[in-house]
Amino acid sequence: FTATGLSLGVVALLGGVVSAGAVSIWTASVRVVGPNRAAIFTNLIPVFAVVLAIIFLGEQLFPFHLVGAAFVGVGMVLVIRMARKKSAGVK
Repeated sequence: FTATGLSLGVVALLGGVVSAGAVSIWTASVRVVGPNRAAIFTNLIPVFAVVLAIIFLGEQLFPFHLVGAAFVGVGMVLVIRMARKKSAGVK
């Protein structure tokens, strides 16, 4: 990678456009499903980071990655189940 004015400008433009797009999509999603439900899915960020690092950076998958993803999945299931029980009036 050669850091020329053009290449730095392109990287800055792409970073800004992608970041703005991601924030816009997230904000629209929060409006649709509400902040409480949307907050649950922020726990998926590290899982997707690992998956993308494996795909694009050639990182190696270790057992602790799978254990961490399992904890995230179980936590999300528990939160969703508890919310459904609470909304149904079951204690």
